[in-house]
Parts: sequence; C-alpha cells; structure tokens
Amino acid sequence: GGDDRIGVPRQRVHGFDLPEVDLQDLEALGRHVDAVAEREGRLDILINNAGITNIGSVLNTTIEDMRRVLAVNFEAPLLLMKAAI
Repeated sequence: GGDDRIGVPRQRVHGFDLPEVDLQDLEALGRHVDAVAEREGRLDILINNAGITNIGSVLNTTIEDMRRVLAVNFEAPLLLMKAAI
C-alpha cells in the first residue's frame, strides 16, 4: 500500500507529482486542492482532465449511474475550480 494522506503524490508524470483523487468523493476535493497548495507553496494551474460515461440503454441506466457520471464530469470540476480560486 501507498500513502493514503490527502494530496500526497501517487505517481510522477512528465516531472509532475500527481495525487490520486477520487472525483466521486466531492467532500474531499477542496482538501486535496488545499493539501497540494500547502505542499507546493502555491497552486499555479489546475487541469480538469477526467471524465466517465455510462454505456448502455436508457432502460438499463440507473439513477446511481447517472449521479456518478454527473459527480465526476460536472460537480468535481466545478468544485475543484472553486477551491483553486
């Protein structure tokens, strides 16, 4: 297991330490932004580059499926941007 503290980098990509973030955990998103800004001394850029989809028929799509898609694709980016400002 790795370090499970909020904002702790899980991988390094192109010279950037990237924390692993569960975008469905909307309550933790602000804490992630704060932890990164505190660790680095500031936050210069936020890249919202994640998205999910639900492939299936309308009849087979549950409300939980739709809530998960909306949480990751709409709510998480909005909350991350607000926390970063």
